Amino acid sequence: MADEPNGADAAPRIQIVNQYIRDLSFENIAAQKGLPSSDGKPDVRVQVNLDAQSRGPDRFEVGLKIKADSRVGEAQLFILELDYAGLFLMQNIPPEQMHPLLMIECPRLIFPYLRRIVGDVTRDGGYPSLNLEQIDFLALYRAELSRRQAEAPAGLPGGAWAEWRARFDRHLHQFGRTAYEFDFANPTPQEQPGPVLDAFKAFVAGAAGDPYQREREAAATREQATQAVMRRVGWPRRGWFAGLLRWAQATGPMREDSLFDMGMGHPLMRRMLAELGRRFAEGGAVAEPGAIYWLEKAEVIGLAEALERGIALPDLAGRIPARKAQWQAALRASPPVLLPENSRWARFMHGGPAKTQDGKLVLSGVGTSGGRVTAPACVLFGPDDFGKLRPGDVLVAVTTTPAWTPLFAQAAAVVTDIGGPLSHSSIVAREYGIPAVMAAGSATRAIHSGQLVTVDGTAGTVTVEG
Repeated sequence: MADEPNGADAAPRIQIVNQYIRDLSFENIAAQKGLPSSDGKPDVRVQVNLDAQSRGPDRFEVGLKIKADSRVGEAQLFILELDYAGLFLMQNIPPEQMHPLLMIECPRLIFPYLRRIVGDVTRDGGYPSLNLEQIDFLALYRAELSRRQAEAPAGLPGGAWAEWRARFDRHLHQFGRTAYEFDFANPTPQEQPGPVLDAFKAFVAGAAGDPYQREREAAATREQATQAVMRRVGWPRRGWFAGLLRWAQATGPMREDSLFDMGMGHPLMRRMLAELGRRFAEGGAVAEPGAIYWLEKAEVIGLAEALERGIALPDLAGRIPARKAQWQAALRASPPVLLPENSRWARFMHGGPAKTQDGKLVLSGVGTSGGRVTAPACVLFGPDDFGKLRPGDVLVAVTTTPAWTPLFAQAAAVVTDIGGPLSHSSIVAREYGIPAVMAAGSATRAIHSGQLVTVDGTAGTVTVEG
């Protein structure tokens, strides 16, 4: 008989595993402008922000961000920004207590170390050591809860709304850091969670199927298929099949995890580039901060070096319109499924050229999720188009990434220009039980939003009905 866990094993436990600086900047503005650093008593304004996210079983990263802005009158002396984090081991914590502990107790534990760093940096910068006053994290937490309760929609209890917001924030912290596209000029779901909220609306309105029921049905279908194969194969192939199946099921998630992880650095890159863009715009180099994404690498480096030396920035705004026009023209191109186009592998990656049958255009691709659906098409080229998708539409895109997944809850089927059985679109379509055709060539060019199309995921064809 197994030993019963003792009281110590079941007791709540909070332990700091590690602490580290995620980001630190100290801008000595007075020194850059040749102003005296001690002419009058400075007014220091401090802003505090918190965040928390899961880092694996029983481990959570809690971030404490401080921004200190020191001024004497209208003259700005310095700006200090510190993003400090702690990795916590949290075991046997009741679910209802987890969020308050992450937002109150964990920041309180790491605050003394942050305060020491702030004091050291300001002293080393030539100013009196800035000794931050103790922060009342309980009051901050209550104030945030009150603010969220005040924002509750009509008819919804404030407490329920605050709890939903807290859970949604935790979801975005954990999963909203991936990318809608691998171009980090585009915002992340954490910045623009519209598609996630649209998926919520679809579930609440009954326009999307029950995800738990769908998961149960998929598991039952998988087990039935496994047993059917096992009955048909004998020794030794049965053992080989079982081993390969376990291997495939264990390694299959790596495909999605790799795509998710590829975008994990985007939020940090976007924050850094946003700050650079702001400074470039203030210096007259570009019209607005977002224009930094239209500059070339050498231009960004040159402007950053000019900022470091405190010299005037050149005006590069005139170069951007032509680059935007070139980008728009490139969007109209139809890329090949693979290179070289005449490779012998092409027949495995593409179902064949489009043809006309009974007066209808038929696109051939690779069927990667079975089923047949006739519904209006919605062609999406990127995050800016996501709002066009309506429940029951056929999602047509060049390709998709994990951040597109909330759209699948509303889609009746999926069609992409490129891809194969192991692409993201195929994997998620099978999980959602909707037909999918990949590598349909120029689907995003041949199909227009609003057209009625028939997607046959078994045959690998897409027919434009009209």
